[in-house]
Amino acid sequence: MDEILVEDEGWAPDPERLVSDIDTLKAISDPLRLRILEIMVAESRRAWSVKELAAALGVPVTRLYHHVDLLLERDLVRAAGRRLVSGIVETRYRVAARSLRLDRGLF
Repeated sequence: MDEILVEDEGWAPDPERLVSDIDTLKAISDPLRLRILEIMVAESRRAWSVKELAAALGVPVTRLYHHVDLLLERDLVRAAGRRLVSGIVETRYRVAARSLRLDRGLF
């Protein structure tokens, strides 16, 4: 049986995120990472596991871990909870903001 270890049900994404640095711009410029964000924004109340994201995108799970870690590092997604699944701790993620706006200073 799956056991929820931590889940933040009351959390909601920010309405908007200002992207003002090159590293975050690079993170969102990757087509796969952009697709991850699009899926998560479309269902922003949902917490996603990497396995669920992989299924929604039609890509292997192993291909996504690096991308999700990079989005997490740039605060584009946030860990929303952890649960124990068959003895393995699974982290679930939510999008950090519903929309992104680029700072004019980047141009």
